[in-house]
Amino acid sequence: MNRKQRVALATGVALVILTGLFPPYEGVGAWRSIPHMATPPLRVRMGHHFLFAPPSRASVGRAIRNLKPPTRVFTADCRASLVLPEVMLQLVVIVLATTGVVLLLGQRKA
Repeated sequence: MNRKQRVALATGVALVILTGLFPPYEGVGAWRSIPHMATPPLRVRMGHHFLFAPPSRASVGRAIRNLKPPTRVFTADCRASLVLPEVMLQLVVIVLATTGVVLLLGQRKA
């Protein structure tokens, strides 16, 4: 393994670690337009946050309030959750791209 391949591999490993430490989150909350009738939960992208400091309930509530007009009643049931399919897709793309770059850098010129 030459120097360029080691740099590419180290970059790929660093990206995998960063993806694991800063995953994407989505906020989930609900609105009620009629008392005692629940509507389907609303989902809003919250972006990437540190794994051990997810978005707070207050920030999820603010993001959801910005989605709908204030004429509806917002329930206090809101939370942040990981977007695991997106994390898995990011990891697969990083691993495939790193593997491709390492293989390309290892080819000898004729």
